[in-house]
Amino acid sequence: MGIQNMKKPTTGKYSQKNYKCEGCGYEFTVGTNHWGAIYRSCPRCRNEDGSVNRCLEPCPETHDLPPEWKMVRLGDIVEISR
Repeated sequence: MGIQNMKKPTTGKYSQKNYKCEGCGYEFTVGTNHWGAIYRSCPRCRNEDGSVNRCLEPCPETHDLPPEWKMVRLGDIVEISR
């Protein structure tokens, strides 16, 4: 397997990183082991609009960002009936 086929890790050492809510713009610090989006509630708006929180720290050249989660609702997965 050649070097060009090797993937970089998506996780690294756990550290505190700055994140910004895409919905309301609030910036806050969270401990993570990656530089990708996080899907926890924003301390200000609770992500009520479905937005995510983006890491403000640059991802090191030695790592890749983890894949984004596909956001689905219960009705997308199963039929809801009464």
